[in-house]
Amino acid sequence: MKFKHKVWMLPVSAAIFFAVGLLASFWVSNKTAASLNQLRKVDYPYLEAVQRLDRDVEQLRLTLQSAAAEGDPQRMEEARDLTVRATVSLQRAQAIDGKATDAARLHVAFTEYVQAATAATQALLNREAANTKVAQMQLAQKSLYGLLADEITSANTATVERQNEADKGLNTSLLVSLMTGLVVLLMLANASSLIVRSVWRDLGSEPSDIRQLMNEVAHGRLDISPPVAEGDNVSIAAGLRDMVVRMAATVTVIREVAEAIQATADAQAKGKEAGLPSQRLAASAPHARADASSSRAQKAQADRLLQAVSTFKLPR
Repeated sequence: MKFKHKVWMLPVSAAIFFAVGLLASFWVSNKTAASLNQLRKVDYPYLEAVQRLDRDVEQLRLTLQSAAAEGDPQRMEEARDLTVRATVSLQRAQAIDGKATDAARLHVAFTEYVQAATAATQALLNREAANTKVAQMQLAQKSLYGLLADEITSANTATVERQNEADKGLNTSLLVSLMTGLVVLLMLANASSLIVRSVWRDLGSEPSDIRQLMNEVAHGRLDISPPVAEGDNVSIAAGLRDMVVRMAATVTVIREVAEAIQATADAQAKGKEAGLPSQRLAASAPHARADASSSRAQKAQADRLLQAVSTFKLPR
């Protein structure tokens, strides 16, 4: 893996896990919002409508009972007003999303009760035989009250369930956010540790130490070596160490060769001057000058090589 890819692993891994946590939190928040919306638009309004209907029905029952007991026809007007108010509550309940069927059953039961109760009360007010009508009223009342009790219980249960779902969603969202933060921190820590170890394994030493060593080598210091861990043969520091060793060996060989060339050239020059007979000196003068020139050239080349390698500081 390239060095820049290793460096990019840290922010990329953090971004990925943060995005996953954000999506999870968004999903939980959507579920919580749906529960709250269901509670606000359906469950609580229906519960309130059914409870209002229950109060209206009870007040209607008491009003009709009072009208029959007191023989007061004026109370029937109050009963009609209560009937209208209860009918409005039922119509509102029917308009609630998903509650039209339940509210329709209540409406039917309420209408049957109102008809039976009104007929029985009117018969009692007119002092007519009302046993059958009273029995019908009681049967309709029992049916309506049983249905009301079931709907109130069901609406209460639904409301409590939605409240629990909303609470659970909020707690889950908080937990997801907390877990996301912890996971991101752990992943950052692990990724940082892995990246640091990988980068350190590639470098083998502190970057500042490697840079300083390379500067020293560039100025001819071949007697130094970076600190490298035992068994490290793949890092940049190990490669730099091997390079310095090979450069020092190469410079040493060049120096030895240059010194040998210089010594050979000096020996040849001295030997030729000492071993040439005087009677042949004049005859061989051209060849002697050529050999001397060649020796001087070799010696000059050797001098240049020695001067070049003298700038390097080799290990002892």
